[in-house]
Amino acid sequence: ALLREDLAAGIRSGLLPEHDVEYMASAMVGAGFEIAVRMLERTPPDVDGAVEVVTRIFLAGLSA
Repeated sequence: ALLREDLAAGIRSGLLPEHDVEYMASAMVGAGFEIAVRMLERTPPDVDGAVEVVTRIFLAGLSA
C-alpha cells in the first residue's frame, strides 16, 4: 500500500507522469523480488548492479 501511495503522490506533485499505480507497484515488487533472488545466487551478491538494473528499468518505463 505504501508504494502505491508514494507513486500516487509522485503523480499529484508532477514528479511522475500519469500511470496505473496499482500495476506499477505490482511490477516493481515483482521485479524487485526476482532480481533479489538472482542477486543472491551470485557470489558475491552484486547489490549495486541489482539496484542499477531495477532503477534503469523503472525510470525508463516511467519516462516512456
